[in-house]
Amino acid sequence: MKRSRVNARAPAAKSRKFPTTIVVGILIILLAISFVIGYIWNILKDSDYFLVREVVVRGNNADFSYFKGRNINSLDLERESRNIAVSYPGFSRINIAKVLPGRVYVDFVERKPVAFIKLYRYFAVDESGMLFNSALEPRDLQFPVITGLESKMPGARPGVRYGIKELTPALMIAAQAERSGVFKVYKIRRIDVSSPGDAVIYIAMSRKVPDYLSGEQTLYMEDLEVKMGSGDMNNKVAFLAGLLAQARGDVYNFKYIDLRFKEPVIKMKDAKTK
Repeated sequence: MKRSRVNARAPAAKSRKFPTTIVVGILIILLAISFVIGYIWNILKDSDYFLVREVVVRGNNADFSYFKGRNINSLDLERESRNIAVSYPGFSRINIAKVLPGRVYVDFVERKPVAFIKLYRYFAVDESGMLFNSALEPRDLQFPVITGLESKMPGARPGVRYGIKELTPALMIAAQAERSGVFKVYKIRRIDVSSPGDAVIYIAMSRKVPDYLSGEQTLYMEDLEVKMGSGDMNNKVAFLAGLLAQARGDVYNFKYIDLRFKEPVIKMKDAKTK
């Protein structure tokens, strides 16, 4: 007796469709809520509740009371920041922030010099080539003085960024030296770029030497000349830093260092010339 097999199949599950009317209804409600919120906001944002009542300034003593009484929502922060920056070139950024309902913060970020430029007067200059005034003075030897640009930058003024080719290597030298601890000891006093493509730096070599007449020590100052040439300034400054660190006291016997060629040359003070 043969048994027949019957393949029993489970009934297919019916797919449930979300009613279209419910979706449309939800969208209408959301749109209505958004419209109401937008309408209320348009009324409130122009009200006296959002008038500026306090201005907090950090990093400067400038007066920005003209913000007071203005609606905080009407302030264009980017435009205001640009306008203020023009009047204060000694600062790299002017950050302005709103704190609802009626407070404005103005934050001055001071521009950091990497050198001074000697022109018809001294200007501080940052790594980007922006000239500005600074309370520091070149005689402090905190930053090197760039010379040889008097004819290249006539009528220079603060608040202007200069990108002349003779200035670029000097800024690269100053910026790289600023990052190296060696040049905190052996300070670069001057960077001369008067000869195109032939930068020369002068490092202040100060040490105390005995004065046999008075029996005391006096400070003796001289410059170590380093001929940098042109090109690859970052690597040249790094090599010079390593050389000065290794030489230590012997560096006072160096007459000059020449890094213009593939093989560096060190001329000693007691070396005899033929």
